[in-house]
Amino acid sequence: MISYCQIYRKEKGFTKLYQYFRFEENFDLVTVIKSAGFYRFAKHTDYSSDFVPPNSLMKSKIFCSLQAPSRASDSRQGGSHGDDDEEPTDGGSARRSSPARCWWWQPTGGQNSKLMSLFWPLIRQLAEIEAMATSKKLITREEWEKKLNDVKIQKEDMNKLVMNFLVTEGYVDAAEKFRMESGTEPDIDLATITDRMAVKKAVQLGNVEDAIEKVNDLNPEILDTNPQLFFHLQQQRLIELIRNGKVEEALEFAQEELAPRGEENQSFLEELERTVALLAFEDVKNSPVGDLLDISQRLKTASEVNAAILTSQSHEKDPKLPGLLRMLLWAQNQLDEKAAYPRITDLFTATLEDPVV
Repeated sequence: MISYCQIYRKEKGFTKLYQYFRFEENFDLVTVIKSAGFYRFAKHTDYSSDFVPPNSLMKSKIFCSLQAPSRASDSRQGGSHGDDDEEPTDGGSARRSSPARCWWWQPTGGQNSKLMSLFWPLIRQLAEIEAMATSKKLITREEWEKKLNDVKIQKEDMNKLVMNFLVTEGYVDAAEKFRMESGTEPDIDLATITDRMAVKKAVQLGNVEDAIEKVNDLNPEILDTNPQLFFHLQQQRLIELIRNGKVEEALEFAQEELAPRGEENQSFLEELERTVALLAFEDVKNSPVGDLLDISQRLKTASEVNAAILTSQSHEKDPKLPGLLRMLLWAQNQLDEKAAYPRITDLFTATLEDPVV
């Protein structure tokens, strides 16, 4: 009996969870064991979570068997149903090799065939659902633009979004002009933006000591409560010393100011070692750590300081507009799997491209 069975495995990731055995006449050994309550995932039997879904081979067999009821009906009308209960003389190979039947459709004219006939409507529905899932819905430009026009956005909300971007990024003059033209009030004092931008500009120019003094003038607690920010400012100061060729001063500064902090924090130590490695290369710009001398490193530190000051002022550290654009791209990627529609590929122009059929 085991030699005639079909063996299937259900996998989760790289782990084989279990296997089950399908015999002739749709007898499944695992089903019998599960019915006894011994074969389950959790402590208690759950017929939903313990369900064994069909694999791709079983699906193809199910689809090919959709025509089996009509064949079985024809055979019974022809008077051959009485022979279905008899064992074939070749030990069962004739039944399994019959091209007119799928491997698991073995009508007996008895209780088993009556039971299986109840599943045909469900199997047909599953086939239709899977066919729909593999096909994408086509949405024309007219339909899409109508859906977009049905979405009503208040101009006041758009103005707040623009003001949030100008304030967060520190465009003081633009924020002041936009306030006068649109009547949109910023949620913080525009005067504080000037001080914050002075700190940011100092870091961008490499004047780290001046930037630290300005931060302490704004709010001494910013650096006292943010050791990571303070370390990155001191790291940037070390980078500027190395950039200017002050090797001895750089080594002394690293030993006195940064090494003690590296002993307390492993990530700080790794960053310090990477920064000091700048001294080991003659051609620093083409070295593995050459990016530390790039202007992008200054901008990264300046953005971190800017975000810390905004947080201390109970303001969002990141503008909302870039977040909305990222959400737009994510939503389009999700929708691409289900429909063909006019999508935005260029965020600068925001033009809709016709769907590819």
